[in-house]
Formats: sequence, C-alpha cells, structure tokens
Amino acid sequence: MWRLNLSRASGLQEHLGVLNHLTGLEELIIGDMNVSDISPLRHLKKLKKFTLYGHTEDISPLQGLKELVDLKLVIDTRNLIPLKELGKLEKLHLHCPAEDFSPLENLHNLRELTIYFTRRDQDLSFFRGLKNLRRLRTHGDISEADLSPVKHLKNLEYVYLGRPKISNVEPIGRLENLRELKISRAKTLDLSPLRYLQKLTRIHLSCESTSSLSSLKNLKNLEKLWISAKNLSEGDLTALSGMKDLTIYFRGERYFTAEDGVYRFAESWWEEPERISPDSENESERGGMVR
Repeated sequence: MWRLNLSRASGLQEHLGVLNHLTGLEELIIGDMNVSDISPLRHLKKLKKFTLYGHTEDISPLQGLKELVDLKLVIDTRNLIPLKELGKLEKLHLHCPAEDFSPLENLHNLRELTIYFTRRDQDLSFFRGLKNLRRLRTHGDISEADLSPVKHLKNLEYVYLGRPKISNVEPIGRLENLRELKISRAKTLDLSPLRYLQKLTRIHLSCESTSSLSSLKNLKNLEKLWISAKNLSEGDLTALSGMKDLTIYFRGERYFTAEDGVYRFAESWWEEPERISPDSENESERGGMVR
C-alpha cells in the first residue's frame, strides 16, 4: 500500500500538484492548515484512507474517490454533499462548521462515526440511514435536538456523547446491542431507560444530577460503572447491592458490589473492605468481607 504522510509539512499548497502523478496512492495525510484547494486529489482514484487538517471549504474533489473507506476531516467546510456518493466509507470523523448532515444518510456501510455538532437543535434525522453503525461519538450541545432518530441505530455497540447537555436518554434505551455508554457533562439524567440494555458492560456518566441508580440493578452483564453527579452521595451506591462483579468508580474511590451490600476497596492489602450503609457519606460500617 502506498502511503504519504504530510502531517508536519508546511507550504504544501503550491506543491500539491505532485499528487497528479501519485495515482497509486492509497493512504494520505495532509496537515498544513494553509491548504485550501485540494483539487489535485481528484486524480487519486485508489485512495482508501484520507486525513485532512486545514481551512479547506470546498471538498468537491472528494466526491469521485469511491474507494475511500476511512475519512477524517478537520476543516472549514459547511457543504457535505460531496460525501454523499462515498458508499464504501466505513469510518468517518467530521469536525467542521456544517449544520446539514443529511448527505451522510446514504453512507449505509458506515461502521464508525465521530461528529461535532454546532447547533443545540441539530437535525439528527440522518441517523435513520446509518443502519450498520457500530460506534458513535458526538461532541457538542444538542439539548434542544430531537433524539428519536438515535433509536434506529440498532447495531450500535458503543456510544459517546460529549457535552450534550441532554436529560432524555429514552432513545438510547432502545439500543439493545449497546455494550458501552459514555455521557459526559449532561444535565439531569433519568436512568430508567437504560434498564433495558442487557448487553451493557461499561457505563460512564457525568451529569449535574441523576435519578436513582436502582434502574441499573437489572443489568446482569454490567462490569464497570463510572458515575459523577452532584446529587449523589456514597450511600446512594447501595441501590446497586446484590449485583454480581460490578466495580464502581465514584469521587476518586473504588467500590464493588456483593450480595449483602456495596464495599469500598481497602487502601492496603492488610485492611478489610468497608461496607457502605445507605445513609453513609464519609463513614461506613465495618464489614468482614475480603475481596
């Protein structure tokens, strides 16, 4: 495979014409922020993987690169229509000021999507066409968006929502194949829709406040839970008592669940774990269980 890495080059714009002669190129990285015209790329018909950082606005030269399977764009474009015909794309990373993502709806082979949103009321209807998506990462406030199209992503196994400022996770509760969920900097989260996600093994939640953790108790395959919410105390973790082999990370401490309660890991090997009582915050009852 022919690869060309220009991620640390400068003054590339005047030399991009050389790409006209590299028609066998399969992987290309361009990292010069001064590159605005990528028209020489239209000759790279065998290109499979392309990464571009810069101030490029016109990405029309990409529309003929039908062999692309992996594309990363950190650029200034607002027009994503040229991506519409890239039917072989499996992995896409978009960080740009675009607001209309409808051209992505045709990318039926997409397996992994990372996307940055700039509108609180972002139209997410394009998700309906991404039936084969396995991994989804979003960044940005989508607190006023209709999240219902998310429920169509039935094959999702991993979801990361960065600073979404959302409260409603009901559509996520329909993603029955989900194995890992990360939500960072949300508002008040009602966790009850998550009780249906029986394949979940890991949950990372960071929010202003949350409902009772008891909604997670029926998740038989849950192995690790990272939880941060201002309204939660150590005692609230006891809602997960009886869960099997769950490790909890809360306020810099590690805990584990047992049939008779929740225990804080001992700081030293010669000490015993401390059992947490429902009304505990800084103190715990001593337990005799060792793990």
